[in-house]
Amino acid sequence: MNDYTLTPFAWAPIYMPMDETNAPCTPHKRLAAISKQLASHIKDKTMGHIFGCVQEDTPTRLKSIAIVNDIEFIDDSGSSNANSCWYALDSSVKPTILITEAEDNEMDYQCLEGVVREQCNGIIVVGQSTPLQRYLSTLGIDITSVDSISEAVQLAYNKGNAGDCVIYSPCCKADDNAFALRSQRYTKAVRHL
Repeated sequence: MNDYTLTPFAWAPIYMPMDETNAPCTPHKRLAAISKQLASHIKDKTMGHIFGCVQEDTPTRLKSIAIVNDIEFIDDSGSSNANSCWYALDSSVKPTILITEAEDNEMDYQCLEGVVREQCNGIIVVGQSTPLQRYLSTLGIDITSVDSISEAVQLAYNKGNAGDCVIYSPCCKADDNAFALRSQRYTKAVRHL
C-alpha cells in the first residue's frame, strides 16, 4: 500500500492511505485518516477545529457550538442512524457525554456497543424508554432520561468535567427541516448555559 501527502496547512501534513490501484480509499476512510492525523498534530485544539476544515458543507454534523468551562459542546444533529452516531463518537478525542433521542424500533444499535464503552462517560436520552436507551442500558453506562434538549444540555454540563466533550447525536431519522430545528434547539440550549 502506498501513501500520498496532502498538506492543507503548512504545519500539518496529512498522509492519505491508498488502495492497491493507487487510488484514494473511500471518503469515510480518507476523512478518518485526516481526522486522526489532525488530532495528533493539534492536541490543544478542539474537536470543532479539527472537523471545521473538512466538513464545511454539512453544518449539522460535528460542529463545535461552544466551550463552557472547558467542556466542548458538539452539534451532530444531522445524525440519522446508529452508524452516524458511531462515527461521531469514534471521532471524539475526548471523554464524551452523549445526548441522543433515538426513537426508531427498526434500527440495529449493536454497532454502538464498543465505541460507547470506550468513549462515553454518560448518556442522556431525550424522551422516555426509547429503543436506544433500552439497548444501551445493558452496557453498564450511566444513562439518564430527560424530557427536553434544554434539560439534557444542562444535565450534561452539570455531569461534565473540564476536558470533556458533549455530543448531541440524535441517532434517529428526520426530514431536512427537522435537522435544522434540532440544531437550533441544541445551539440555543448551549448558549443559555
